[in-house]
Amino acid sequence: GLQYTVDLLVYRDHRALSHLLADISAAMAQLNLPASVSWRDAGDNAQGEAARADMLKGLGVGIILLTVVLVAAFASARMALLTVAILPLSAIGAFWGLMFFGKAFALPALLGIILLFSIIVKNGILLMEFIHQREQQVSAVQAAEESIRLRFRPILMTALATIAGMIPIALERSIGLERLSPLADVAIGGLLVGTVLSLLLLPMLYLWGAKKAG
Repeated sequence: GLQYTVDLLVYRDHRALSHLLADISAAMAQLNLPASVSWRDAGDNAQGEAARADMLKGLGVGIILLTVVLVAAFASARMALLTVAILPLSAIGAFWGLMFFGKAFALPALLGIILLFSIIVKNGILLMEFIHQREQQVSAVQAAEESIRLRFRPILMTALATIAGMIPIALERSIGLERLSPLADVAIGGLLVGTVLSLLLLPMLYLWGAKKAG
């Protein structure tokens, strides 16, 4: 039969939807609603949860496919795994960025993770490819040193240019883009950490892997 429904619309400012939903759940539990009355979340949070689950699955599949492509491109599973291994470490900086700006891990933040991973992977491919090619002529240590020296400027310029463009969005100074501030927070924090890790940790991991292989 027909059911009567009541839609309650609320506006949030700075609190995360998940926190608001927890408060609403606690308040509804105290009302002792009749058995014939039920309630559910059908707003942005419910849609965001479904979209976030789909994007996480897509991100996982994308990383697997990226690894397969890199194995074929480098003709080395070790180099492909080393390039991809930097991604979860750069995500640490992404969560630091969210905490620094006081934002929750919402759907825009997940989009920022995807943006961050694409930049970090590009930097990693540049470094690993240069080391691999240069190692054919010089020692692995010298190849790693040259990769840091020669790739330092373009990698740093890419990171700084992206961070500079994200600052107005992170500070919610871009009209119409306030809801995308978590994306900018993730990109800024992740690039700060991921760029340093790419320039320092990746060559070290390559040398460590070369030593183990030798």
